[in-house]
Amino acid sequence: MINRRKRSGFTLFELLVVLAVMSVVSTIGVTAYSRVTGVWRVSALRMELGSNAEYIFETIRRDIENVPSSLRTGQAIRGADVLNEEVNYRRVPLDNDTLVLPVLQTGKTGLSERIAVKYHIQRNGTDHVLARTAGPMSASDPNGSSLMVSDANRADVLSMDIQYLSAGVWQPVWTGPNHPEAVRVALTLTGKGLREVEQITRSAVFPIRVK
Repeated sequence: MINRRKRSGFTLFELLVVLAVMSVVSTIGVTAYSRVTGVWRVSALRMELGSNAEYIFETIRRDIENVPSSLRTGQAIRGADVLNEEVNYRRVPLDNDTLVLPVLQTGKTGLSERIAVKYHIQRNGTDHVLARTAGPMSASDPNGSSLMVSDANRADVLSMDIQYLSAGVWQPVWTGPNHPEAVRVALTLTGKGLREVEQITRSAVFPIRVK
């Protein structure tokens, strides 16, 4: 009588095959997870930068809504086109345009006050922050109290390009006695530190509804 014993367990070859398959599967899983988390981080950063840009646009929009007629105040919107050759990003000069708005607002005492509001980029070392500086309406370059509109801890405003619409043509500078038909602001923002490789550019058009 032939005694046939049933084989139990795995051979060394079978174990090696299983280990090889598990290694391939785990590598695929880790790679897929890394790509998913990387995409999520980039998306989250871009959303954060986009929110910062929208906050800046909303601040500018509120001031533009309070711009009175130039016939009433004798003051018009002013804008300078500045390309800063000394401040660059990867050897590309950055737009440092400025926008000055004559604004009629309600002061702390409840009375109307006339001020000039200047939007410009303040650069301090590695920080590039959009600032709102206020002064007398007649001031050509308001240099009073400043409010940091962008968050210096989370984003840098690399450049600001501003154009002005007149007779269907966008112009880089505005020095006329009357307001332009509209103002277009384009911002380039980047993350801080290791996140500076991520950038976004956003633009907004603000119609001027008074003359």
